Amino acid sequence: MGHGVAPVRNTRRTPTGYPADQRLQKVTPKGLQEFGYHVRNARIRKGWTLVVALAYEFAGGRFLDLQTAYTGLRNALQAAADMRAELDRLHNMDDALTAILRRVADLNDQNLREEAGQVLDAAIKAKEDELDTLHDAALQQDRLLNRPAAAAARLIARLRAAAPPGGLFNATQRLVIETLERGEGQGDPFDLTLALELAKANHDRAKRPQVLAALTDLGSCHRSLGERQSGGGHLTRARNAHSEALRMTSRQRDPQNWATAQDGFGSALSTLGDRIADPALLEQSIAAHRAALTVHTPQATPMDWAMSQNNLGIALRTLGERTTDPALLEQAIAAHRAALSVHTPEATPMLWAMSQNNLGLALQALGEQTADPALLEQAVAAHRAALTVHTRGATPMDWAMSQNNLGLALCWLGAVTHDPAMLEGAASAYADCLTKRTRDAAPFLWAKTQWNLSYLALARHALTPDPAHLATAHHHLALAREVFADEANNHQLAECDRLQALIDAG
Repeated sequence: MGHGVAPVRNTRRTPTGYPADQRLQKVTPKGLQEFGYHVRNARIRKGWTLVVALAYEFAGGRFLDLQTAYTGLRNALQAAADMRAELDRLHNMDDALTAILRRVADLNDQNLREEAGQVLDAAIKAKEDELDTLHDAALQQDRLLNRPAAAAARLIARLRAAAPPGGLFNATQRLVIETLERGEGQGDPFDLTLALELAKANHDRAKRPQVLAALTDLGSCHRSLGERQSGGGHLTRARNAHSEALRMTSRQRDPQNWATAQDGFGSALSTLGDRIADPALLEQSIAAHRAALTVHTPQATPMDWAMSQNNLGIALRTLGERTTDPALLEQAIAAHRAALSVHTPEATPMLWAMSQNNLGLALQALGEQTADPALLEQAVAAHRAALTVHTRGATPMDWAMSQNNLGLALCWLGAVTHDPAMLEGAASAYADCLTKRTRDAAPFLWAKTQWNLSYLALARHALTPDPAHLATAHHHLALAREVFADEANNHQLAECDRLQALIDAG
């Protein structure tokens, strides 16, 4: 069988390379007249290639209604014309932006629309990177100007632009926690205040289901600042926030949140009770943590249970120190040992180090009251264990805290055993502590270390009665009193008076 010749397909092409379209060929004279009107109305001065290409697309596209095709064509052409008009508006304003838009317009005129889109995408990405850089620079400027409220507003505006609908609260809460942890870890007062400003803004916008979490964050931020600053203003506000959170919960309806609120309330009471020397607040703190432990159990919620035990131990130790009651200190030691049954160096190293620190403080307090070297040696060992996790580079403020606590235990061990080497070890630990615990960053904690240095000078004087030791003790005590006298720090001022009496007697 012979092979016939295949019929020749009409491959006539338009000047732009587009095949002729049957529907375009059927456009009426009136339609062409309208088409010409739309082209003229779009004020296209250049880019006939684009005009023809768009005409074929819209006339031969998916639109059944010719007027709809014309409308789409007109709007597409108008968009191209608007880009050209934008060039006139930007004249002498931004050479780089003008060059980008001119490049895009030229590519569109040649019907290289994909390439034009890529140019715009690249330009937008570059501008986004520039905006990110400017945003970060503005935040650094807020830090230089010490404007945490302005930085908070800037961060929230950025979160609002990126967060999904209804997600601003959660995004801000994550930023509160992140900023607070960074501030605590680095001892940065700006970050701590920034976290508070973010928490205030979240509390102001919180809807009913979110208020409990907002109050808890607000209380935590106030307490963190209050622990580092003189006076009780932040601590009082922390207590009030946690008290309101507790009022909103119910043990029957929401036992876990109720127990968490009890813990937050108890911690605020403990810190405030220590500051203003109010045993009643310390007793309320103990009651709150014990209430939390009626919900938190080692079987059902071991991590929450361990944290409640840790908080209970702190309150028991503080009250035991104020009332010189060794039974309370023994209970504090038991609570911290219970926490350490869950907080392990392998699973939770930071929590383990925290519990070791708190155990060391309780052991030191009992060893101080009983003059028992064995307890003080255990305290030294606990603080040195914490320092295997708390390092100067990774967690400078926790490292400084552990150095301070180690110095305190070594000082009392040296005083009880009359060992000058222990006192020298205490001096070295305090010196390390003060490289990070500064008056600017944490005035209240700095003053407590000055107070400890005054005790150390008295311990040295007890071993070698040199008037220079008394002068040193007086110097450090005077520095501590400057901070404690800023606002009402009842316990600290009373201790300053007691310490001054010992210096005078010496």
